[in-house]
Amino acid sequence: MLNLKYVAIAAGLGAIMVAGGCGQKAAKVSSDDRQRLEAFGERQATEPKVLAVAMHADWCGTCQTLGPRLMEAAGPLEARGVQVVKADHTSRTDPQAESTLTDIGLGDLYAKNGGKTGVVYLVDADSGAVLDEIRGANHSVEQIATKLTGALAEAG
Repeated sequence: MLNLKYVAIAAGLGAIMVAGGCGQKAAKVSSDDRQRLEAFGERQATEPKVLAVAMHADWCGTCQTLGPRLMEAAGPLEARGVQVVKADHTSRTDPQAESTLTDIGLGDLYAKNGGKTGVVYLVDADSGAVLDEIRGANHSVEQIATKLTGALAEAG
């Protein structure tokens, strides 16, 4: 089973990274921010059912298009159980993506991905199974929302 409390915290960190610049690393989050994010995780009304695991890098053009569309599509579905988790591949020398995914029980997904960016894996939060994926920047917000909704239905 995945570490869902950490997923909620990672999702909150991802929102901060997106809002404040994708180059920020979780290790640089202040202790005050970490406490606030832990409280965020405890306040979640809905346990995550689907994790939208975004393999992201600041230098990735596809990520620069796909990331904001994913956040827009996932926002209204958060109450139904969609959580976005950002695996940051920006620095090849800092294994941020690997540690993020390993910490929440998805180390195998990192290994299988092979460092590719511009892809979002839709993962069943209970089993860790990949339900679907979104690749490339050619998906509209509506198409991404449709895939997220389909993954929610499959996750039950």
